[in-house]
Amino acid sequence: MFAFNAQPFFSSLNQKSLQRKFFLVFPVLLSLTSAGTLWAKASLRLKIFANSKSDPPTQIWVRGNGYSKVFSLSDQSSELTIDLKEQGVYDVILTFKSGEMEHKFVTVDSDEKNLEFVQKTKKVTNGINVVGKRPEAPPNYVLSQEDAIRMPGGFGDALKAVQSMPGISPMYQMYTGASFQSAIQTFAQATNPDKPDKPNGEKGFLVMRGAGARANQFYFNGLPMSYPFHADGLTSVINNNAIRSLELYSGSYSARYGFATGGIINIEGFQKRDSNLSVAHLNAFLTDVYTYRNITKDLNVSVSGKKYYPNIVFGRVPNLIPAETFLADYNDYQARIGWDISENHSLSFQTFGAKDKRYPFKELSQYNPKETAQSFANPPSDADAARLDRIF
Repeated sequence: MFAFNAQPFFSSLNQKSLQRKFFLVFPVLLSLTSAGTLWAKASLRLKIFANSKSDPPTQIWVRGNGYSKVFSLSDQSSELTIDLKEQGVYDVILTFKSGEMEHKFVTVDSDEKNLEFVQKTKKVTNGINVVGKRPEAPPNYVLSQEDAIRMPGGFGDALKAVQSMPGISPMYQMYTGASFQSAIQTFAQATNPDKPDKPNGEKGFLVMRGAGARANQFYFNGLPMSYPFHADGLTSVINNNAIRSLELYSGSYSARYGFATGGIINIEGFQKRDSNLSVAHLNAFLTDVYTYRNITKDLNVSVSGKKYYPNIVFGRVPNLIPAETFLADYNDYQARIGWDISENHSLSFQTFGAKDKRYPFKELSQYNPKETAQSFANPPSDADAARLDRIF
């Protein structure tokens, strides 16, 4: 009988197979480990820029992800390039010559990362700090209220002084035929049928820089005015005492002023007075009043107005007035409430307006240019064309 044990034979075969697999797998694992090590040690570059002439940087400390190193900077050098081995968040501390330090965090997530330090403006402790709003383009001419009233040709009307400024030619309106033409252009409009007539000369009170008569604009306290003068330039629509100064911009004016390509006349009113003031002028045909009151230290009110009433005076003697005599009837008003909330904040409410009429004394009726224009069979006469009814 023969007998033998086969287990050792198969055991030796398994050991040889395992050894062979190990020798095959080990190089693969070794290559992957080497590649991972190479990837982890890939070169990352951090560039730091620090430029300050008044207080140059002296050293930079970079730390994070197991890295910490201090670099010195010379007076001529303001850039530093650092090679890092790992991506991540780094802490960069910059020290200036004066001893001040600036701290920033930077995330390095690419092959090259730039970090720039911009030194903040230091306050001067032993000097004078001047802080203010950047001035806008200054006006070409500025007239105070006193100078405007004394201006020759203005007849004591402050706003009429603009007609005597350099580069300005006054242009007096001629209403003959203007109402009819304006009515033809506007009678078919379905909206606002009661809108007052706008003659061709409206806004055409002066010529500036050679621009058209309508290329200029008047402003009062930052708000545009429809027209600045009553009755063909007879008097202004703003009370003299409500005007603080007149500013003339003949070009390069601020964007706050619009609706003009020629020039700007900006009328600045009084925001606040030191004391109360009340003024009234009375005569046979015209009355104007102005009053200003400081209600409290921070609250003030001003009201002014003008009324021209020849129709009332001549109405007492109607038989002495010729049939085709035209009368000008106008009035205006200005009102303002100012409240100083704090040293840096204030709130104001203001309103102003004017109204002009001109009609034959015998009729004392309101003229409607749109209705007249619609009747082409009976065109308006010269007397009709001279009528005026205007509000702003």
